[in-house]
Amino acid sequence: MDYSTSNDSRDKGESEIKLTLPGMRSKIAIPPPALERLESLVTSPCVSDGTLTSRRLREMIPCTPSPMYAYDFKLGTQVYDPSGRYLPRFFPFHMNQGENGHDLSPDPNQSSPMSLGSSENRNVSNLSSPSEGMAPITTPVAHASDPHITGILAKIKDEAQANGTFDIRTVLQRLNVPPLLEEVVEISKDQIGSRFLQSWMDSDVFSKLDRDEVIKRVIPEAKGLTTDAFGNYVVQKVVEAGSSEQRLSLLKQFRGELYALSIHTYGCRVVQKLIERSTVGEHAIIAQELEGHVIRCVEDQNGNHVIQKLIEKLPSGELSFIVNEFLGHIPVMAVHCYGCRVVQRLLEKLTSNDSSKLIAEILAHLWQLSQDQYGNYVVQHVLVHGTQQNRNIIMQVIASHIVEFSCHKYASNVAEKALLCSIDPTARDLVIAAVIGSGGADSPLHVLMKDRFANYVIQRCIEFSHGSQRDVLVAILRANLPSLKRVIYGKHIANAIEKIITD
Repeated sequence: MDYSTSNDSRDKGESEIKLTLPGMRSKIAIPPPALERLESLVTSPCVSDGTLTSRRLREMIPCTPSPMYAYDFKLGTQVYDPSGRYLPRFFPFHMNQGENGHDLSPDPNQSSPMSLGSSENRNVSNLSSPSEGMAPITTPVAHASDPHITGILAKIKDEAQANGTFDIRTVLQRLNVPPLLEEVVEISKDQIGSRFLQSWMDSDVFSKLDRDEVIKRVIPEAKGLTTDAFGNYVVQKVVEAGSSEQRLSLLKQFRGELYALSIHTYGCRVVQKLIERSTVGEHAIIAQELEGHVIRCVEDQNGNHVIQKLIEKLPSGELSFIVNEFLGHIPVMAVHCYGCRVVQRLLEKLTSNDSSKLIAEILAHLWQLSQDQYGNYVVQHVLVHGTQQNRNIIMQVIASHIVEFSCHKYASNVAEKALLCSIDPTARDLVIAAVIGSGGADSPLHVLMKDRFANYVIQRCIEFSHGSQRDVLVAILRANLPSLKRVIYGKHIANAIEKIITD
């Protein structure tokens, strides 16, 4: 940056400065008010050149529009605006020269980078870096004249662009159904084409003959479509619309691949739809395919939903293959962010006989699970869905370790749930008696009533206590009312005691 004083200005006694910036073709004149600000900034020892440039020079340099270049590395994904028009991208570098030599050319035949497989034919124009004075080079806008878009798909896109939605009858009048059926696989892989096919299959003009023709063409290509960002929705519609025989044909296509599809972002949706719509015989095929892969599915963010759907749809007696794989792994599965959900679904669905081994393993690791952020929900589910004997065992453990359970962030939830769920007054009284202790100064109650977590357990004890036990509990808390009111976590207990006194 260079400052120069105009001789003419010096003669006239005016302080006009010419400012030269790197890259500028001419000098610009700075008026005196701006000059004072600039000089004060330049002479300030606290301001760097970068701060000067970013904060002040922008105000003095005229705003000149210049091309902006967006670096988009998801080049395989075509992006459309709400009206369905293709959004071009700008590339300030050679199109297929990426970082570290990676090929970044978009594949026009692949609608999503998540799709499996690769296109054999890449026919993408090489875009050179824009030279000085040239307008930015863009990727061509996809419309009816685009050679990569088939005639049928181009007409569908035109309809979506013109109206923002599909009038199925109008589109079908413009199209011949036989050519449409011939291109149904390629249309399924396009965002707008997939939407059109879904709308058509939901409409009242989609005949049984049309259904059979679409399904006949989709099933042989089902693997590729199932893992496609847009094609998977068409396969789901095929599952919904198809007959049992057609679903069996689809399952044959997936033979040996159901586990891989279950952990795939898009494939898991199709597998769940199959489970939802399948018959008992079809469920058996799916279960057989996933047997031996249950734990890996449960630990996967996609696969766990498939296992949960199986638990929801299969009869309790047919879930033994899932239970058997879980046995011996409960300490790990119950504290897993996805595994804990599956264990809870099993406890909800299984009969007491089928769940006995599962619950026995949970009870064997009761304290470990109770203090875990996920495992405590599994223990609470045993309290809700287990037998009274299961609840009594948990209540006895809580009573033996009342301070540890009540003062723990997660285990206190288990203690509170135990008081809520128990229908055995004896077991409930056992926990309340452990809270009161001897009733003297060493009573656990003096510690628990001021604890941030245990105070909720005390509130439940007040709610469910009765007789002489209630009198002792209220008397101790009443004697400590002044100190309870001074502690933020004791105010709820104080309010409950005052309500009892006034009543």
